[in-house]
Amino acid sequence: MMPTFIRNDKYRIKKDGDVVFFQNDSGASIKTDKLMAEVWMAAHQKDEKSIYEELLGATPVSTIYLETALNLLVNSGLLIDRDKGLFLGKDVVNENRDLDSLVSIVVVNFNGKHHLEELFESIEEQGLDNLEIILVDNGSGDGSIDWTKEYWPDVNIVSNGKNNGFAEGNNIGIASSKGDYIFLVNNDTKLEKGCIQELVKMADEKPKVGAVIPKLRLYDLPNFINAIGNRVSSSGWGSDNYIGHLDIGQFDNIEEVFSACFGAVLLSRSALEEVGPLDKAYKFYYEDSDWSFRARIRGLKIYLAPKAIVYHKFSASMKARSYEFKLYLLVGNRVRFALKNLSIRPALSFTRNYLKEDIRNFLGALRRFHFVRMLTYIKAWARIMIMLPGILFLRKSIQRSRVKGIRDHDIFTISVNENNIPLIDKKSRPILDSRIIRKIYIHQLGDELDREEAEVAN
Repeated sequence: MMPTFIRNDKYRIKKDGDVVFFQNDSGASIKTDKLMAEVWMAAHQKDEKSIYEELLGATPVSTIYLETALNLLVNSGLLIDRDKGLFLGKDVVNENRDLDSLVSIVVVNFNGKHHLEELFESIEEQGLDNLEIILVDNGSGDGSIDWTKEYWPDVNIVSNGKNNGFAEGNNIGIASSKGDYIFLVNNDTKLEKGCIQELVKMADEKPKVGAVIPKLRLYDLPNFINAIGNRVSSSGWGSDNYIGHLDIGQFDNIEEVFSACFGAVLLSRSALEEVGPLDKAYKFYYEDSDWSFRARIRGLKIYLAPKAIVYHKFSASMKARSYEFKLYLLVGNRVRFALKNLSIRPALSFTRNYLKEDIRNFLGALRRFHFVRMLTYIKAWARIMIMLPGILFLRKSIQRSRVKGIRDHDIFTISVNENNIPLIDKKSRPILDSRIIRKIYIHQLGDELDREEAEVAN
């Protein structure tokens, strides 16, 4: 018996010029196209055969395409299978078994009081006793400290009195922690039940553990991936792995990633003692890739625990920052990462590519008379020149710590996957349209779309 589908009434179809997208009640959007919108509209109170017959006249689609599209619409929460209900992902079964090791949870906070309650509640719902929570407050002016003292008195508070940045804030929290494992997590997140257990279980089972990461999903679109670790390339910015992809279990067999995303990561105490603290010079951006690379050249590994899920309010903590502030840090931080950590040839190659790209962008800003942008590039490279002696000094000790036989190329190939491409548009909306279905999802679901039928469905 075929399932009958119901449209999720929390979503509606919107248009932005020629762009079609689904938007939910929270305002989060999924970019799509006319064909997917028509499938969604036709699916209400019908089974697959009836939907196919309705679309056949006006919008011819193959049965394989339609089956895949309906599967994805259900997995994304846009459609509801009337018999099975709304798909909300695979919940981890909490075995109600406490941890053998103390886990210290470090949360760096700056004016994030409005996020903290949901995070703390999700930690409490883990049902674990062997935890300590450390809130590192970077000089908040929103009453975060007083609120935490009143409503969460068991949370240990470290008040910095000023904004030391994300990297140094975490270092301060780690220095105050007692656990065998330290779980760094953003204040704008929510943990799925069983998350910490799954992370610790993976850390206990695997050899040479530097870090274990959960799947980071988008908070307002909870079945779409925010990050499965991240990566660094020789051009462009560092990026989150598989951002915008719908999680249909296609990445559950990934064992290692190039770099942990420090929005949510479990670090072992022993690895921290070996690798050292986060580099506070980064403040924000690339501090996680820097630490991960330093761990990797020492022979440590970065594992994925696919059943551990964390939901993240993407970019919520940085929305108040200007683009120029972010650009200033990004320009300098990626050069710092390359010169400090890579072997000589790749370090020079990466830096040369970054410089060429920044010169092109600088000239583009000049043509548009965007003087603030131009000044940002000048200040960023001036910062690099000022930092250069310190970078080269650190480089010597880092390269001496490299385990013989571990090459940069081998570390970077961990990120290589033909499907490891961002599926988000310029407005950070996940993309779920017909082209992406034919190019990626239909193969991940194990089907072969006939090319001739694909042209008809186009």
